[in-house]
Amino acid sequence: MKSDADAVYRWNTRQVAHHFCAECGCTTYTDSPAFELDGKWDGKTRRIGANARLFRDFDAAAAPVKVIDGKNLW
Repeated sequence: MKSDADAVYRWNTRQVAHHFCAECGCTTYTDSPAFELDGKWDGKTRRIGANARLFRDFDAAAAPVKVIDGKNLW
């Protein structure tokens, strides 16, 4: 991916930035506020979610998985 191929999609509150390749559409990473379970946010702490399928020599099948039920967190 060329460095200028990064595109961003935001929706609703626009607080979460979904980054993707503008050439192929592949999700690269997501930048989000680090919300607590009660929905509070300190206004500065962020969470980054990277698409590990893009890492070289990464075995996704061997990686630990934590399922997050975003619908019922609140």
